[in-house]
Amino acid sequence: MVTWFIQSIGSFALLAAVCAALYVMPGMALVHYVWPLSAYPLSSAERFALAIGVSLALPPILIYLCRLSNLKWSAGATWGYALVALVACAGPVVLSGVNRLRSRTRPAAGQLVRPAPWHTRLLTPQALDVGLVIALTLVALVIRLYAVRGLIAGMFGDSVHHTMIVQLLLDNGGLFDSWEPYAPLASMTYHFGFHANTAFYAWLTGTPATLSVLIIGQVLNAAASPLAYLLTTRLVRSGPGRHSPSAFPVAPVAGVLAACLTAFVSLLPFYYTNWGRYTQLAGQLLLVAALVTWIEVIEQAGEVGTAGNGRLRPVWPLVALSAILTLALMLTHYIVTVWAALMVSVYIVISLARRASLRTGLTMLMPAATGAGLALIIALPWIRNTFSSRLGQNAAELGSGALDAARIAALTTLGPVTPFYVRGWMLILAGLGVIFALAQRRWRITLLALWVLVILLTITPQTLGLPGAGNIDQFTGYIALYVFILPAAGYAVAAFVEWVVLRVGQIRPTLRLSRSAITLGSAAVTVLIGAWSATWQPSIIEPSQQMLTAADAHAMTWIRENIPPDARFVVNMFPAYAGTLVAGSDGGWWISLLTRRATTLPPITYGTERFERDSFYVSTNTLAQNLRGRALTDGTPLAITLTTPQNIARLRDAGVTHVYIGANATPGPDKADHIDVTALRQSSAFRLIYDHDGVLIFQLV
Repeated sequence: MVTWFIQSIGSFALLAAVCAALYVMPGMALVHYVWPLSAYPLSSAERFALAIGVSLALPPILIYLCRLSNLKWSAGATWGYALVALVACAGPVVLSGVNRLRSRTRPAAGQLVRPAPWHTRLLTPQALDVGLVIALTLVALVIRLYAVRGLIAGMFGDSVHHTMIVQLLLDNGGLFDSWEPYAPLASMTYHFGFHANTAFYAWLTGTPATLSVLIIGQVLNAAASPLAYLLTTRLVRSGPGRHSPSAFPVAPVAGVLAACLTAFVSLLPFYYTNWGRYTQLAGQLLLVAALVTWIEVIEQAGEVGTAGNGRLRPVWPLVALSAILTLALMLTHYIVTVWAALMVSVYIVISLARRASLRTGLTMLMPAATGAGLALIIALPWIRNTFSSRLGQNAAELGSGALDAARIAALTTLGPVTPFYVRGWMLILAGLGVIFALAQRRWRITLLALWVLVILLTITPQTLGLPGAGNIDQFTGYIALYVFILPAAGYAVAAFVEWVVLRVGQIRPTLRLSRSAITLGSAAVTVLIGAWSATWQPSIIEPSQQMLTAADAHAMTWIRENIPPDARFVVNMFPAYAGTLVAGSDGGWWISLLTRRATTLPPITYGTERFERDSFYVSTNTLAQNLRGRALTDGTPLAITLTTPQNIARLRDAGVTHVYIGANATPGPDKADHIDVTALRQSSAFRLIYDHDGVLIFQLV
């Protein structure tokens, strides 16, 4: 790893600079100008973390607004965007520097004002905190990039349509309707926040979409760490009129611990790379930023209402920021948006119950309703577009209870959450954290438990007699639990350390630790955990789940150079989503994107988008069902024999000219259908024309 880092340090420095330009500076500038001074101030580390969340919100909004205005985005626009962000960020810094220079020349009581030495300023608690969070984020990014260094594209099936959407954004200069020339789909209703951010990176650097998806997936994965810090500190930290039991810096300590658990200890979210599950990860990052902002809106409005002066002007900049984050969340992940709405509602209800004043309640609700309403109004065209597709129809079918009880039970049964999704000891620590919070009257930390409950209830709404069972399955909910469990676990450890330090200080006052000493101690713990994680985290990546291998990439080049453009491939596919769709199991699923040759298998989004031909959905599933000779609802793995007279006739009728067998099957033959290669080799109807490193291509004679 050390050799790799030395060789790649220049590339990493460039990547870090690009990430700062796209995913830190725009949000930093916006937070500086809209977060009011009257609000409970953000620390430097919190400002850095929130800037990441806000920066991730801007690309999908800009792409969406361009669509509404019939404008195109481009590489030049991306460079202009980064330059504007740089200027907006540099402005406050330059002004601050000018003011410091002026202060040096202004005598106070006849004496020259001398600024504090640079090393003293660097060792302030705030400077140490932000330095630690930034360093932690960069180390997490290095580990993740090292782990995927041998990959040429995103992993598993999700990466196929993610990369295709990014490529279409680049091809069309923004949002599109037609998926041609890659697939015969005629609508775009898939949430695109992750793809917009990835396209911005590709526009700025010229990196191919295949690698951009992989790289930005790791950037988002590393960004989960500072966002965990932000959520933890904002829930723990005391503001005006908020309970503060001691002078111990429990908020930043808890935040650093939560960030460490997220970056270096927990299997999730790093394991997302094996699934290519980057859209939900992007939604979770925006969820944290949105929750923090909404909480501040509600708190500030409540304090104004309690004061009785009715002045709401300081709240409105935050309302605008909350609307921006909410709009971006709607464009980035639909399910996470539902969670955000429910979680904010929980916070509002608890805040109203605590204040028990009608006037205060109305004062709190007015800004919240304004921000939500503004986001909904701007998002209305996209919402109408989404529900006009098969996605809306599918959701309606689930909500109406049209599915059979067996499938609903399979989607909503709550299995064990440990040890894969969350370690058992993490769950115990999280429970202790909630107990400590109740004992110390830090009621906001207890919200983490309520938000976990919200996720679980959206998986099983039928337990409350509500419709919609099956829209959010157990897997989708469980892989999001770490967002709220790890901050509670970090707080539990910090609360215990707080108790120990305070007791020691009472017994031996000479042993009282300074704020800087505690921060340096946190840094030392972080270094040890980070070094330990570097020894095992790269092994989280499972090569067996990589569909597009180097051998497949060579085969794609060969296809482009040797196979006619009007060729059509049959590829390995198997029933998915209870037999409603078919999915790919090897590199053949990438053919249409990388070679522009047609296949029998479109991206998995064909289950939700409209088609160029009305019969496309039925014909795709019917061909897969006929080739396997069994209903798609029967998921038993089969060896599909293409060489029977009936199947040869079906292939010819479907326009198939070639068969592609990828180098790596995922899922393997024991879990999914696979084409019988032995039968192909023995049949006179098929001729082997490519055989290299595990990839086979047959021509239908």
